[in-house]
Amino acid sequence: MAYYLGIDTSNYTTSVAVVDSNGEIVFDERIVLDVEQGKRGLRQSDALFLHIKNLPILFERISCEENLAAVGVSVSPRRTEGSYMPVFLAGVNCATAVSATHNIPLFSFSHQEGHLRAGEVGLAQDLPEKFYAVHLSGGTTEILNVRREGARFSSDIIGATQDVSAGQLVDRTGVKLGLGFPCGKELDRMANEAEDFIPFKLSTKETNLSFSGVEAQVMRAIQQGTDARIIAKSVLIAISDSLARTFHAAFKLHGEKPLLLVGGVASNTLIRERLGSEFGNSLVFSKPQYATDNAVGIAYLAKECAI
Repeated sequence: MAYYLGIDTSNYTTSVAVVDSNGEIVFDERIVLDVEQGKRGLRQSDALFLHIKNLPILFERISCEENLAAVGVSVSPRRTEGSYMPVFLAGVNCATAVSATHNIPLFSFSHQEGHLRAGEVGLAQDLPEKFYAVHLSGGTTEILNVRREGARFSSDIIGATQDVSAGQLVDRTGVKLGLGFPCGKELDRMANEAEDFIPFKLSTKETNLSFSGVEAQVMRAIQQGTDARIIAKSVLIAISDSLARTFHAAFKLHGEKPLLLVGGVASNTLIRERLGSEFGNSLVFSKPQYATDNAVGIAYLAKECAI
């Protein structure tokens, strides 16, 4: 049995995954990077150091290393010229060493390509050659026009946040409420306990959107002593309703195609329920365990490029 290794060292998660020649996931483990209580993130240098510490821990748990046939790694945020973040160097150096010592091919991908491929894992049916994808994460809120290029993905940004990303809005709200970073899971739990919400004023223009105004409204509500659960629900509804506006605009401007949601924020239950009820079968959600940062998509891409 041949195995295919994937490595991803994103801003806040060290991830390693292995798939076999049958396409089964045989290893998938991640370590979320520690962020000091009250802080809203990590410096790149600190994240890079933590990845270097975490990778050996994950590799010690892999039992099929001697049968590796190829290794894939995320090398940049997006598959575009000039896209770069130092954190990916940890994964690149590790993957390069594995490739050299095992004499196996090394394939490079973007972090976003990994999200797209992971988003397809476990779906009831394959996505077509061309589809839309929405990447919702701590640093990214983008609507993509995606097309397959062999085993890879190419994409054009047709809409995006003009300031604060959806993930930043979630985390900044959570930190202000005293939650640990990253705040998504806890904010989701709190939102599901709320019976009411504040209809924050939204800011969208066709397929572009802005969350800085929502953030200002959130901070005022916190200062006024509004129930934290209501704030949590209000933030997630604001994100969901802003996205809904841009989806309708994308369909109108570029035609209707299936729309895949990936990224950590795409695992939020309230957002999934609200958008799902409005768009039905047009909207495809990645499985929650593959929506957040992971190396599963990178492992699959490595396999598909090697064969």
